[in-house]
Amino acid sequence: MFIPPYYHDLSVSHEGCLPTHAYFMPASRPMDLIGERRAASDRIQLLTGKWAFRYHDSIYDVDEEIASARFAGEPAFFDEGFDLSSLASIPVPSCWQMFGYGRHQYSSSSYPFPVDPPNVPADVACGVYIRDFTWQSDEDAPRTVLAFEGVDSCFYIWLNGSFAGYSQVAHATSEFDVTDLLHAGSNRIAVLVLQWCDGSYLEDQDKFRMSGIFRDVYLVRRPMHAIEDFFVHTSIDRTGSAAVSVELCFTEGEPIDVHGRLLDADGLLVAKSDCVELECSGQSDPAARDAGSRAFQAQSRLEFKLLDAHLWNPEEPYLYHLELMSEHEVICERVGVRAISVNDGVVRLNGRAIKVHGVNRHDSDPQTGFCISQQQFIRDLALMRQHNVNAVRTSHYPNAPHFYALFDEMGFLVMDEADNESHGTIDVYRGESASWAEARYHWDALISDNPAWVEATLDRVRRCVERDKNRPCVVFWSMGNECGYGQVFERALAWTHAFDPDRLTHYEGAHHAYDRRTFDFSNLDLYSRMYMPYDEAEAYFECEGLRLVAEKRTAGAPDPTPGGAPCASQGDRWAKSHQLPLILCEFSHAMGNGPGDLEDYFKIIERHEGFVGGFVWEWCDHAIDRGITAEGRRIWTYGGDSGEVPDDGSFSCDGLVWPDRRPHTGLAEFKNVFRPARVVVFDQAVGRLRLRNLLDFVDLADVLSVVAELRVDGEPVEKIALEKLPRIAPHGEATLALPQIISAIPRSGHATLIVRYLLRRADAVRPVGFELGFDEIQIRTEDERCARAAKVLAATGGARVDVRQSAREVVVFGADDAGRSWRYAIDRRTGMLARMGIADRELLDAPAELNIWRAPTDNDAGVRKEWEEAGYDRVRERCRFCSVSCSVDGVDVDCVIVLAAAFRQPMAEVHAIWSFHSSGRIDMTLDLTRDPVVPRLPRWRFPSLPRFGVRLFLPRSMKYVSYCGYGPNESYTDKRRSSSYGLWRARVDELLEPYIRPQETGSHVDCDFARVEGAGVSLDIAMPEGADPFSFQALPYTQEELTRKRHDHELERSPSTVVCIDRAQAGIGSASCGPRLIERYRLDEARIKFRLALMPGVM
Repeated sequence: MFIPPYYHDLSVSHEGCLPTHAYFMPASRPMDLIGERRAASDRIQLLTGKWAFRYHDSIYDVDEEIASARFAGEPAFFDEGFDLSSLASIPVPSCWQMFGYGRHQYSSSSYPFPVDPPNVPADVACGVYIRDFTWQSDEDAPRTVLAFEGVDSCFYIWLNGSFAGYSQVAHATSEFDVTDLLHAGSNRIAVLVLQWCDGSYLEDQDKFRMSGIFRDVYLVRRPMHAIEDFFVHTSIDRTGSAAVSVELCFTEGEPIDVHGRLLDADGLLVAKSDCVELECSGQSDPAARDAGSRAFQAQSRLEFKLLDAHLWNPEEPYLYHLELMSEHEVICERVGVRAISVNDGVVRLNGRAIKVHGVNRHDSDPQTGFCISQQQFIRDLALMRQHNVNAVRTSHYPNAPHFYALFDEMGFLVMDEADNESHGTIDVYRGESASWAEARYHWDALISDNPAWVEATLDRVRRCVERDKNRPCVVFWSMGNECGYGQVFERALAWTHAFDPDRLTHYEGAHHAYDRRTFDFSNLDLYSRMYMPYDEAEAYFECEGLRLVAEKRTAGAPDPTPGGAPCASQGDRWAKSHQLPLILCEFSHAMGNGPGDLEDYFKIIERHEGFVGGFVWEWCDHAIDRGITAEGRRIWTYGGDSGEVPDDGSFSCDGLVWPDRRPHTGLAEFKNVFRPARVVVFDQAVGRLRLRNLLDFVDLADVLSVVAELRVDGEPVEKIALEKLPRIAPHGEATLALPQIISAIPRSGHATLIVRYLLRRADAVRPVGFELGFDEIQIRTEDERCARAAKVLAATGGARVDVRQSAREVVVFGADDAGRSWRYAIDRRTGMLARMGIADRELLDAPAELNIWRAPTDNDAGVRKEWEEAGYDRVRERCRFCSVSCSVDGVDVDCVIVLAAAFRQPMAEVHAIWSFHSSGRIDMTLDLTRDPVVPRLPRWRFPSLPRFGVRLFLPRSMKYVSYCGYGPNESYTDKRRSSSYGLWRARVDELLEPYIRPQETGSHVDCDFARVEGAGVSLDIAMPEGADPFSFQALPYTQEELTRKRHDHELERSPSTVVCIDRAQAGIGSASCGPRLIERYRLDEARIKFRLALMPGVM
């Protein structure tokens, strides 16, 4: 081949690359070049914009074109003089799949090619990029470096017809010295990008697989003798003074004079220093320099002393400005003074214990793919700050280098992760040994414990660490994600710990190291887990924690390893014995309607100081924007929609925000769970509450004000503002008095106190008064019934109730005290309400149904199979007994209803009593007994229920809703913290969240009153006195339609307004990729009683 076969040669990851160094952008004078302002430097020349482009299905097509050109004596694509007229154009940066080349492929973990490392398919697709540009030399900066910040998967470069180099590692910067290849005036660069290479085995992240030059390309002019790299270290003493040390190394290994200045945030000089040459200076090994992976070797140092230093932390991200000035160049950098440590199993920043409330973030956009602009990035960070996110894991690769300054500036703790995942090696065929435990045991065989892959992995870790080593936001170095464990990571952790002992090392894969051999965990600073069950997290902090975990895992299951090793892995045991802090690098899977377990995790995290916290999976849904339908509905596509194999379906739609960054209700849930303060005690008798500061660094009085609002029956009746709080130190508590609120509490009604936390001082993304969260407190009254519900229940009067019976139905009719006639019918075959008419208007489009099914959420994926196997999705009612009794007050219809599905025995029996009052009110009592006795069969247990309640089909014209319950966001028993009890009003169309994959949505928990109305009629729904509250849902779709369809834009509206009134629903949880739903949130009672009142009306 004319193209060197580096792309499947494990011994060649880079050719012609410069050593990796800390990211910085030089200039000829001091300038603020943070983020995209770097384009203002007189030393950078961006090569972004339109490039000529040609896509090839196979690299052999390119090779044959080169051969043909050579044979004909014509220029090949990389030669000067090549005719560009036949090429298309494509923007750089971009991903070629977003422009119709190749096809989209989403895979969570499976390789899109055969698992035969380091080989990839012979016909690997590729793209040719060509651009002409003008270049002029600079006598003060005659050396020119060509930089590529992100190319997937590997690339070859030619400049003016000469081969300049080769590189891979998609999300790392690759630099080439092209000084001798440029000439004044017009120049041509040609790049060949391959879709796959041997490095693709280490880039098997859970994402859409995309290709191309997706980050910036630019030239940088440098002096011949200049700073090649520098490393900023900060230290703090007990007096509050700090030291900033800057270690320097130089091009060609020749020290130069460097003068340093340190300025405060206002630009005032606070310290200066001249560099001191170090005795240990030396030039790195030339072979290592060619490989682009040399370790930093300091040759000179600058020292700055700061008295009473301002420290950097995520709540007050104070940054100093550093200027490094040499003869022909100035480098400006920002410095955050902070110290990270682990003491007694607790992670501390600047000596204070911290909590991580983080998210996993991919580079992803529905229109630009991996290609993310600074505006898109800032939009993400702004939303995070507005929702109390304080940390980001760069899953599972480094972000663009100039974006980290934004993390610094906006105050985020960052887990910086190397571009390293070989998850798909777990998918090798194992014959009959197909268990997950067996798979984990052999996971590391191909790569992570294979010496042939050590250098390739080390290269990726070094490129991450070396590039981002000066970022104060980075507190954790992560070796990668889901690769198993072995010598590859033992070496990577050892190098990282030795190179940067001032930060903490992380790799979750150590948890998967079983007793196949003795592994080295000595360079791990954290015990990391994904989706750790709640009881295991609690057990970790108990004396016998690992034994309890092992017993939990082995209960009723075979040993997970061929050698019969204990279920608590070797990595688990090391972490426990060495008191490593616990961090969840992924938890609370936010797929679809979810997550539902944030509050439960929060309580465990707060309970244990050694529990650092975690990163929710994940920030955004991944989907492709395919435009809108004729009806104006957005078309989102996901795995499998492009016909790709393999694919993982809608597993990509697992974020807290939509692909276009509209927040899901899950993000609102996150915000309020991780609010900065909480009421821990409320004494209603004296009108005082005890407020706890959950911040780690800032006094609440400096950042928050409080507004307390008293609601009665869901409506505000009194509000007070506390603009100035008492001093409440981090993790401390103080008492607030609310006498005005207490004096306004009425004798009756459903009363609640909402305590809102508002920002006192604005920042870049949050104005003064921005709400950071709230607490809700139940207030006692003499009669705690909601007045609206009580009014329904108090309805009296009306004419005598009459009954007409037939073999098919029981018809009850009468008139209210206004003379309006009503007519209801019970179907004797089902025992359910079949008709509900008032004033000659029928309110039921179809008979009411007992309802135990819900459209499975993504988090129901595991239990869904059990539900469908049991027949919950096709259950039917059959009335076994029906009797009618009359009294002065009305008529009672008593039914015994059996619930069963085709080819299944009865799963439940319901004793239903329908009480019809002369006022027109219907009282419903349902008493469900699960797993009834079936003669001659054992009493087998059916699985827990999705829900239990009734479903009504009202006319579509009844499209307006009001309810007293938890809103305005959808709410469930374990997903309700972003909602509060109130009187909420909406149209039916507004009550659902249109998840990309349709599923259960829009329920509202703990309601005691609801009304559906429209076109002159209404239906009131009320909780009877002494009964339990209900969940309420009104949607334009049936649960069957939501179950059946794969995409939201495919949904067809029901001809009716579909109203579900539930005694209870199962919780939401996060079991799509997490622990099973917590037992207390399962609907698994043997007997469930449900009471409800219905009152039709005419408006």
